[in-house]
Amino acid sequence: AQCGAVSLIQRFGSALNLNVHFHILIPDGVYLTDMDPPYFRPLEAPSGEELQELVQRTAERIGRQLERRSLVVRDLESSHLELESGESDADGDALAHLQGHSITYRIAVGPQKGRKALTLQTVAPRLDLRELGESVANADGFSLHAGVAAAAHEREKLERLCRYISRPAVSVERLSLTAQGAIRYTLKTAYRDGTTHVIFEPMDFMARLAALIPSPQVNLTRYHGVFAARREAVRTYLSESAAGADGPGKEGPNSSVGNGWPGRIESKAEGATDDKRVRIRGSEGRRTLR
Repeated sequence: AQCGAVSLIQRFGSALNLNVHFHILIPDGVYLTDMDPPYFRPLEAPSGEELQELVQRTAERIGRQLERRSLVVRDLESSHLELESGESDADGDALAHLQGHSITYRIAVGPQKGRKALTLQTVAPRLDLRELGESVANADGFSLHAGVAAAAHEREKLERLCRYISRPAVSVERLSLTAQGAIRYTLKTAYRDGTTHVIFEPMDFMARLAALIPSPQVNLTRYHGVFAARREAVRTYLSESAAGADGPGKEGPNSSVGNGWPGRIESKAEGATDDKRVRIRGSEGRRTLR
């Protein structure tokens, strides 16, 4: 049995801060590729316990990998991972310096260097009454959200989700200049404390953008399993099945049981799917897209 996934890596948060996270598109089942043609077998959604185990394992493995590369050191008292002290300026790594300030929402250049970025709170703080449900898990600073799913006929929902996870880092429509010449960026959704805008000096705004640039030759959209490049035969069959779908509510290649695409695509880590063939075309990274 083979599963498939499309990972979209996003490097930015809502306040243009560096916040690396993944959106992963995953069919809610597996393909039996040893059959001709491949057969899709739906599976049940993961339980809360399974998600918790997965995010815990992810946190541990990432922590060990960062330690092996000497990128972080473990705080023995709190079991958290922290950056090595003085790693940026001492090594003369200007980009790491900018990235470190961006992660912590601090100003990277100019006379206000090291201070928290200026924010505006124009709405009243709100209580977050949401409770962690079966589709959300947290462990050691890592979080996993697997609560977004769409049926095969919900094309508009799929499109909205795909546009969200493949959006660019900066929304030009939400940028403006203040009377003092500073750059004001409007948050799409107000923070719980009422913050609705972030204010940058021009040079610090440029530093924020620089911190979001990925390393050269790093793909922000990656394909796995039956969607990978080396599974061309399987992908070709699946594409043909999707193109010949009978439409919602009918039995055929696009029905939820049997050959072709599953009738429902479940997204993990806030993900979604794409067009009729459930592929990401020219989409990006961003979530791109923490």
